[in-house]
Amino acid sequence: MDSKRKNIQELQLNINDASDNLISLYRDLGRRLLTDNAGENAEKTNLYRSLLSQRDEFTSNINTIRQGIERKQEIASFINEVNKHIAELKKDQDSLFEKLGESIFKNYDEAYSSAFGTSFSVAKEEGNKLIEKESLLSEIKKQLEQSNVLQKIGLKIKMISLEAGISQHKAKTLKAFREGGCAVFKSGVLDSKISGDSSISKEIISAYNECSKVGTKIKEQEDRISLLNEESEKIKESFLVNGKENPLVKMENLKSEIKNCDNQIERLCNEAGLSYLDKFVGDDGEYTSESIPESYRSWIEQGSILRKTRADLGRKVQYLEICLKLENTEALIISYKESIAENSSKILKLQEINENLQKKIDNVSAEREELLAEKLKMEQ
Repeated sequence: MDSKRKNIQELQLNINDASDNLISLYRDLGRRLLTDNAGENAEKTNLYRSLLSQRDEFTSNINTIRQGIERKQEIASFINEVNKHIAELKKDQDSLFEKLGESIFKNYDEAYSSAFGTSFSVAKEEGNKLIEKESLLSEIKKQLEQSNVLQKIGLKIKMISLEAGISQHKAKTLKAFREGGCAVFKSGVLDSKISGDSSISKEIISAYNECSKVGTKIKEQEDRISLLNEESEKIKESFLVNGKENPLVKMENLKSEIKNCDNQIERLCNEAGLSYLDKFVGDDGEYTSESIPESYRSWIEQGSILRKTRADLGRKVQYLEICLKLENTEALIISYKESIAENSSKILKLQEINENLQKKIDNVSAEREELLAEKLKMEQ
C-alpha cells in the first residue's frame, strides 16, 4: 500500500510537469498564432497587439525615468562644477574691478561721479590715512635705530598698531576700488565714454576690457546653468506622481502596469493556443483532424504527445487508486468479519451467563413459593 501511494505521488508530479509543459506550449503556440494573425478572433488579435504596444510604452517610460534620474544627477554635478568655476571667475573679476577702480581713481573726472563718487571719496580718505600712517611708521622705524631697549619695546608696540591700521586702510581702499569699479562697469558709462572720448586713459580701457572678458565668461556660465536648470525641471515634470516628484513610485506604478499587461497577454496566448490545439488533438492525445497546418505542426505534435502522456499517467493514477481502494475494502471486510466473530464469541458467553442466571431465578422462585405457603399457614 505504501509503495502504491509513493508511486501515485511520483506519477502526480509527472502529471504536473506534463500539465506545466502543456501550458507553456499553449502560451507559445498562442503567441505565434496571435503574432501571425492566424486566429479566428480578430478582436483578440487586436487586443494582443494593443497590449504589446502598451507594454513597450510602459517599458520605454521606465527606461526614460532611469535615464532621467541619471541625467538629473549629471546635471546637479555639472551645475556644482559650473558654480565653482563661476566663483573662481567672480574672484578674478573682483581683482579686475579693483584694478579698474584704481585706474578710474587715478584718472577721475565728473563723468564717473554717479557710479564712482562715493567710492572715490572713501578711497581718497582711506588713502590719506594710509599715507599718514605709513609716514608715521617710517618715522618710528628711524627712531627705532636710535632707541634703547625699553624705548624699542614701546616703539615696536606702536609699529604693530600702525601696521594693523595700514592693513585696514589698504583693505578699505581696495574695497572702495572694487565696489566703485564694479558700479562703473555695470552702469555702462564706460561703454559710451570709450567709444566717444579718445582722451580716455589706456589703463582704464585695458582694465575695462579685462573685466568685460571675464564678465562674458561669467554670463556664458550662468546661461549654461539656466539651460541645465530648465532641463532638470522638464525631467522633474516627468517624475510627478500626484503632484509630487517621485520617480521611484512612478517606476513601480509602471512596473505594475507591465505586470498587468503580461497577465492579460499570457491569458490571451493560453486561450488561443488551447483553442487551436483542441481543433486537432483530443484530451487523450489522439488526432481529431488529418489536415494539420505545417506552420504549427511541431506544436500540435508536441501537444499530442504531452496530452497522451498526461492521460496515460492519469489512468495509471486512477488504476493505483482503485487498487488502493480495493485493498482498503478487503481490509475492511476482514476487520468486519473479525468483529463479527468476536461479537459471536461474546454472544455465546452471554448466553451461558443468561442460562445460569435463569437457573438461579428458578431456584429462588421455588424457594419463594415455599415461603409464601408457610406464610399463609401461619396467618390462618
